[in-house]
Order: sequence, then C-alpha cells, then structure tokens
Amino acid sequence: MSIVHGDPSMQVVVRTDPSGAKVIVDGKELGLSPVTFHDPSGSQKTFTIEVRKEGYEPVIRVITRQWDSMRLTYRLDPVYFYSLTPFPEEKETVVASRRGGERQALRETPRRTSDVDEIPQSRKLDKSRDAVALVIGISKYRDEAIPQVRYAKRDAEIMAAYLESISGIARSRIKVLTDEGATHSDLSAYVEEWLPRRVSKDTTVFVYYAGHGTPNPATGKAFLLPYDGHPDFQNKLYPLDRLYENLERLPAKEVVVMLDSCFSGASGRSVLPSGARPVGIAIENPVLASGKLAILAAATGTQISSDYDKEQHGLFTYYVLKGLRGEADSDKSGTVEVDELFQYVRNGVISIASEELNRDQTPLLQPPLERIGGRGKIQITVAGR
Repeated sequence: MSIVHGDPSMQVVVRTDPSGAKVIVDGKELGLSPVTFHDPSGSQKTFTIEVRKEGYEPVIRVITRQWDSMRLTYRLDPVYFYSLTPFPEEKETVVASRRGGERQALRETPRRTSDVDEIPQSRKLDKSRDAVALVIGISKYRDEAIPQVRYAKRDAEIMAAYLESISGIARSRIKVLTDEGATHSDLSAYVEEWLPRRVSKDTTVFVYYAGHGTPNPATGKAFLLPYDGHPDFQNKLYPLDRLYENLERLPAKEVVVMLDSCFSGASGRSVLPSGARPVGIAIENPVLASGKLAILAAATGTQISSDYDKEQHGLFTYYVLKGLRGEADSDKSGTVEVDELFQYVRNGVISIASEELNRDQTPLLQPPLERIGGRGKIQITVAGR
C-alpha cells in the first residue's frame, strides 16, 4: 500500500514581509503574497517554494511535509512566513580627483538577483529519469567559533532545484541537507543507507556538497565538516575517502560528485585543527582510477575555494549553475555532460579568481580528462520538450 502525501482539505498560507511578493510553488506561479492554496495530494514528500520581489533577495526553499500521526499522512504546515532581505540601497561615496581638484561622487548601485537564481523551466520528459541526488549545504556550524560559509545553504537549495528542473530527477528522489540537518549522523545515514536503497544498476547518482573541508596535517587526509563537527576531533568529521568508497560500492550505473569546498586549511571554505598550518592535501583516491565515479572539485588541494560576493554564490557553484543552464553545452546537443561542464567551469573560475579576486583557483576533475573515458560523457542535464 502506498501512502498519499498531502491533505487537500487543508489550506496553506504563504506570507511575506513585505507583502506583494510573487509566490511560486513547484514552478507554478500562485500570485502575490499573502497566497492561500490547498495542499495538493500526491506521491511527493517535498516541494519547492520560491518568493521573489523587486529590490529584495529571492528566497528558494525546499520544504518537506511533516508526518501527521492522527491522519497517517505527510502534510504541510498551515503557514509559511518569509521575511525578505532588501538589496543594499544605493550609496554615494565622495572621493578626491587625482589632480586635487573638485571632489567627485561615485555611486554604488544595489546588486541585482544573480543570473543563475532564476530556476530554469522544467524539461518535459517522456519518462522519469532513473536518478537520485543527495545535496548538502552547510553555512552555519554548531560551534560558533567555526566561520560561516556564507552562501553554502543557498548554493545547495538552488542546486537541488536545478537538478529537479533540468536534470530530470523526481523531487521525491532529491534529499537536501542543510545546516543543523547536516550532522555527522545525517551524512552517514544518507550516504550509507538512504542512497543504497534507491539505487539500481541503471541509476545515475548525484552528490553535491558545499561547506567547510578540513585536512589532517599528519596523515594528509581530507574530511568534510558536518554541522556538529570540529576540526580538532577527527571522529566528528566525515572522511572524503569514506565518501568515495561508499559511493563506489553503490550498485549504480554512474556517480557524479561536486565539491564546493577546499581542504588546505588556508581559509576560504576550509578550516584547520588548532595549532596547524595550511597544508597541501591530495583529494583524489585510488578508487577513482577505475570505477563509476566522476568528481568535480572546486580547487586543488593547496588552494582556496572562493565565495563570489558579486553573485552571492560560491564561485565554483556559480559557474556550475551557469554551465547547467546551457552555457557549457559546447556541442549544442541539448544536454550538458561531465567533460563539457568541467571545461566550462574551469575556464570561468580560473579567470574570475585571477582577475577579480586576485588569487589562484583551479577546479579539478578526477579522474582527469585524459583518463576519465566514458565517465566524461555522463549527462548531467537531459534534453526535453
């Protein structure tokens, strides 16, 4: 017996401050806030709310229905409220001219929504794609001494929406873990239990991680930092080797991993154990030499994975999203494949990191292009009508 999720008799309200924002639920525009709609029944436990208003930052949230033990179904909360954050107001800065003459006023215009924040229109497919995705974004950590990763949660939420809309993955087969929902036990459970239960020999698996990485300077090993983790305590970290090895063991057709993190400890999206200095870390693993995994990483083991404040995303994630929109489709086939995406992202990140951020950042593909073989042709987006 299958459980039908949702309670059509229940009304759901989306409110915003200020009101008058455009409300979009699962790609369907419902009107301006406050908006009331009936909880649609169906097979999906999750759905996406987008809230947009001119002059304010967009809000994109993946919502999970909660279990109602009285009605024996998963249902929505009755009210969802979002306080919108305005873009910075225009500022005027007075500076002296080089010749010492009259002072000039320079205007700083407010930042507009990034070009990747608009979720692409969903592809219409003849049948659902056999694919599953685990998407993780950790901006805030339980230990407040650990620096925040400003855009990681937002990166993950928008990445999940892209994977649904243009990668053809059913919403029920995308799991999003953010902040306090991405503890060490959560990462272990979803990588090692949730994924294997949803994978067959024909399944394509996607794993995306945005957040801190950390090195063990003594062993040269790299780790993901869960919400409740700390770089001083190795048993509270999730080893990158463990991630690769668990994904390789999946009975899947192919696995694509995208890591917007770094592991050198040289700031950026990386932290160090107490008293340690930045080190060079090898983020590859022998299991990658032969198998089903293709890894796209934001930077080499000695570099920083940068935030891109201009677009309010991680720099690597910004170019991944931009590439998935079609910019990386170099052969104009209507789909974006791993090798196409990597080359597009690599060129964009290297250029912006050097010219605008004054640093080196070189995304990596593992195995490298010359050895990746058929894995380079894994389709990340799908063609549709």
